[in-house]
Amino acid sequence: MFIFESSNEKNLCELTKNKEMKRRILSLFILLIAAVMGAWSQAYVTDVAVVGASSNGSARNSAKWYTDRGWYMLDYDLNRKAGGWYIYLVYKTSDNANPENGYITDIIASTYNVSQFSEGGRQYYKVETNFNGDLNRVAGGADIFLYYTRSRANLSSYGGQKRVMSSLSISNRSNGNSVQWARYSKYSGAVDCNKSAGGDDIFIQCNFTTQKLVVKNHPTMATDPMYSGGSQYLVSKAASGNYGVMYY
Repeated sequence: MFIFESSNEKNLCELTKNKEMKRRILSLFILLIAAVMGAWSQAYVTDVAVVGASSNGSARNSAKWYTDRGWYMLDYDLNRKAGGWYIYLVYKTSDNANPENGYITDIIASTYNVSQFSEGGRQYYKVETNFNGDLNRVAGGADIFLYYTRSRANLSSYGGQKRVMSSLSISNRSNGNSVQWARYSKYSGAVDCNKSAGGDDIFIQCNFTTQKLVVKNHPTMATDPMYSGGSQYLVSKAASGNYGVMYY
């Protein structure tokens, strides 16, 4: 017995194979896009605050108000072993903020308690706090107030790179990312949060990124985005296979 396959059956078979192949390619393509978009959605620091109280429980309750709203708490008393108030640092991150106006680029400390000041071409603002903000409150020692900036101007000491802050941490040793004293403060170098008050050596570390994401043949790229020195967005457009670079 001979079995003949009609041309229609052959075409149907080929069509089914092609559909399956296209389905697999599409699935792989979606996974690749998801991986790329996941890289784009990395979060960076947008807000910083210090909270404190005369009792550890009250200080932690103040910090909890922030953590209940998605902030991170550094679980280390900035007055540890120095007496005085219990003080904690909290910070917030986001992957939606405008990188020019929303991400924090630097934190420094001053011995002066002011609402804001200018240094090195950047405007610094006192961090949010539920007390006067002195990291040595009731512990004696140096007056220490934290200030942040979102400015990207004059970062020559960091190679002029357009850095943003990705996270904060606490260390008992200083390094190149430790919070520094403002130039007109009474001190210089890395800021020990217990300076002249005894207790632990406590340094706030600012973790930065200058990541450049390169995307080839991505469907959201219709034209090559040209970097002009400011913040930019990659706007969803038709596929074109162009080459793009996102700068932070």
